[in-house]
Amino acid sequence: MCSRGPSYPPLTSGPEAAVSRDDLRVAVKEAIVFLNSFPALVKQLNALFNTTHFTAFDLSLGDAAAVGSLYGYDRLLSAINMDGTFFGRPALNTNEADVGKPSFLFGMEIHAG
Repeated sequence: MCSRGPSYPPLTSGPEAAVSRDDLRVAVKEAIVFLNSFPALVKQLNALFNTTHFTAFDLSLGDAAAVGSLYGYDRLLSAINMDGTFFGRPALNTNEADVGKPSFLFGMEIHAG
């Protein structure tokens, strides 16, 4: 999931152009590290959380990572993209972008077109 993988369209315009593929890979890795660490924290704190299945949501690069994490993390059941930005595989206009899991996209007028 975090390997080089296929070649994606370049990020060449708009505020998203400043985001590199490495930034996205790091965000996806950080999300998965958190999800793998969360069960131990819940146990330590004796908190009442489900630690077997998750839904991810965030803003900006975080929401792109939330959707990107759906590809390779079985315990992540769904994701919400809060501001409509996609990078990498989810941004492709092909069936390769299909995450095969429920995902919800909010949009922002600045991301239209």
